[in-house]
Amino acid sequence: KALKEYENQRQTLEQELEESLNEIIKKKEDELKLLTESFDQQQAELLERQEKELKEFKEECDNKLNDSKLDSSKLNESLHDKTLKPSAELLNWMKIKDTAIKQKNYERAQEASNKIEELAEREIAKHNQQNQKKFQAELKKILKKQDNEKNAFEQKKKSVLTTFNKSRDEELDSLKKRYKGKLTELENWQKLEASN
Repeated sequence: KALKEYENQRQTLEQELEESLNEIIKKKEDELKLLTESFDQQQAELLERQEKELKEFKEECDNKLNDSKLDSSKLNESLHDKTLKPSAELLNWMKIKDTAIKQKNYERAQEASNKIEELAEREIAKHNQQNQKKFQAELKKILKKQDNEKNAFEQKKKSVLTTFNKSRDEELDSLKKRYKGKLTELENWQKLEASN
């Protein structure tokens, strides 16, 4: 009779342990599911926010590029609006031409006129080339600034995502350790009860 009573108590204890173990496992699964859902929602919100920021950044870059195009066209216009100052050599040939005309030396005046045209064309070409270099340098500066801003934004985005994933991994590890400890505790208690 005592043996039967002991066997009944043992079966009851095993049943309680089994129920307790199942309850802990179910609780762990539920908590893990909630945690995963929470992380998934947070990650979706983070990605959505980053996509929105990226879209805004791209729009800002496009606006800046359009503004820079306007600025560059204004710069180009202002560079071309600058009156070309004739060189000393050109001025000298103009004086020679005026003097030749006054002296009625038309052959010399024609020669001076041809030289003036040649020098003026060279100086205009040189002036335009310098303006184009300034314009290209300004445009490169604007594009480089835009690239730097884009790279900084990408780095920020990557950093936020890395931090989020690291936090998620740490929380999952913490949860696993906690339940592993409870499971080990339960198994130890079960072994202790089985040995009695």
